[in-house]
Amino acid sequence: MGMLQQRLADQLVLQEEYLERKEQEQRIAAGYMNRLIALDKLQDPAVKYYLQPAENFSGDLLALARTPDARLHLLLADSTGHGLAPRLPRCQ
Repeated sequence: MGMLQQRLADQLVLQEEYLERKEQEQRIAAGYMNRLIALDKLQDPAVKYYLQPAENFSGDLLALARTPDARLHLLLADSTGHGLAPRLPRCQ
């Protein structure tokens, strides 16, 4: 195999790995969202919200909950570019 063919083959492998990681992250994100979306928890007089499903997970997450003593806690996370799937070392 020539040098150019090997480089193309290597690039194809890298692209396939990237697409596989992206699809895995979409599956993980969908699982997280299915567990987190509990609209009954959003029925709070202090909270107004707008929910619109997205085709792809963007990495932004907003979650809220009240403690037993009625304090409102809000979590805002931006994981864009950090990935959701665990990173395992690549075997050479």
